[in-house]
Formats: sequence, structure tokens, C-alpha cells
Amino acid sequence: MNAITMAGFNMSRVVETECKANQGIVDANTGFKNSLILLSAKNANITSLATRQAMNIKGYTANKNAMKKNLAEFGNSLAGIVFAYADEKEMTTLKESMRFTLSGLQKAKDDDLISNCRNIYEAANTNVVALADYGITPLMLTDFKNAVDDFEGLVPQPRTKRSERKTDTANLNAAVSEVKKFLKNRMDKLVVVFNDGNTEFVQNYDNARIVVDPKTDHTKIGAFVTDKDGNPIAGAEVKLVELGISGVTNKKGFLKIVAIKHGTYTVQCKADGYNDVELTEVVVKQGQNTKVEIEMTAK
Repeated sequence: MNAITMAGFNMSRVVETECKANQGIVDANTGFKNSLILLSAKNANITSLATRQAMNIKGYTANKNAMKKNLAEFGNSLAGIVFAYADEKEMTTLKESMRFTLSGLQKAKDDDLISNCRNIYEAANTNVVALADYGITPLMLTDFKNAVDDFEGLVPQPRTKRSERKTDTANLNAAVSEVKKFLKNRMDKLVVVFNDGNTEFVQNYDNARIVVDPKTDHTKIGAFVTDKDGNPIAGAEVKLVELGISGVTNKKGFLKIVAIKHGTYTVQCKADGYNDVELTEVVVKQGQNTKVEIEMTAK
């Protein structure tokens, strides 16, 4: 979600929060009450779209990178053994075909890594009987082949996810645009019924309807998520409960949420393999960058 879209969504959630905080007043007008129910549903839909968009690439990319690292290490180990065997047997062609380095495999393009690993597998499998004395077994080769197949199956997914993310972004922008029109054409028109006797609520509503311009307002919150040893946790979901917006930490364990209103928030954090964390009374000051450090413990 870009900053402008997020600013519009933040405004919508602040309006929802303000109205629900004055539910007794809202209930006095059926039209406004029903409009608030619809607004809540629309905001929930946007939250779902935003979460999906944030998670779409990061999870798959992190998984693919880990698999690539493991596959490169596995392939380099096998290639080294075959290289040693070929050198001892003076099999020059086989020896030269196994001349790989770990860094070279790790830095190779995905398709090149797959091709190289299949060549390593074929070379080892062809000489599997002779390589038994060098520690290579058929089971080991089967595991290696499966690792290559698994990685090859995963490679196209981030590309597919990027395509899906474009669709999610378009849907998200459309949803935020629609909710802004809903507020303007429905709730803004109805709120005036509360001018008689509830002017403070109307004023608070009007204040909540102000969209924070991300170009001029620098109010933001940054979360740094680590484990108990201080290691950053990538892919952790951090949520501002009152606004209903969330994001995912990058590989350095950091997430920044911009264009929010100042106030006091509850921050929730979730990550696979860790216990959930909730921080209350997190104060975000106008025009300032509030930094929140979140330490998570393993389950």
C-alpha cells in the first residue's frame, strides 16, 4: 500500500474508531448507524487486501532464498566429491565438468543453478557405485534430486505472486477510493443530524475525516523486531490495532508505517515460530518518528 492510499485508509479507520467510541450517540440515528456497519465491513475488506498484498511476495521470496542456499551447498559438496574421484582416476572431462565453487553456485541465476545441479546429479549417479567409497550413496542422490525438483517448482512462484500483487494493489486502491466516496456521499451527509445536541461528536468526526498528507506530515511509527538474542526477525506481521493496518518486517526486521495520526495505539506482532507480542499505550507524537522495539520469544 503506497503512502497516499494508506493515508486515505488510515482516515477511514479513524472515522470508524471515533464513531464506535460514541456508539450511544450513533445508535440514535438508524441511517448513520447502518452506515457505520457498512463502513466497518469496507474497512475490514481493505485490511484483508492490505495484509495479502504485504505477505504475497515476502514469504515466498524468503523461502526460495533459503532453499537456494541449501541447494547450492548440497550441490557444491557433491561436486567436490566427484571432482576428487575424477582427479584420482585421471578422468579429465569429468573432473573439469565438476569444477564449481560455492559462491559461484550461490550467485548463479536460478535457472543456471538448476541446470548445474542436474549436471552434478547425473555425473554422480552415473558413477554411484564407484563413489560409494567416497561417501556418496543412492539415498543421498535421491535427496539431492528431490531438492533440485523442489527448488525448480518454487522458482516461478514469486513471479506469479508479483502478478497477483499487482492485482491486489489495484483492488486495494479501488477499495480505498470507494470507501472515501462512501464517506463523502453517505456519512458526511448524515452526520449533520447530530448538530443539535452533539456538536462535540460532529467536530470530532470532522477532524477524523482529515486525511494526513504523507508529503507534509511526518508522523510515523517504525517497528524493529528481534528474537531474545537480538537477531532480526523477517516476515513478522506488525499491526496497529486501532487503525486496523499492518505490515511485514523486511530482512532486517524493520517496518515503517507512515501517514498516521498522532495518538495512543496498541501494537501487535506475530511471526511463525514465535509467541505473539502485544504492546499497549504506544504514544505516537505529531510530526515525529516513533520507534518501537519488539522482542519475541520462540515457542
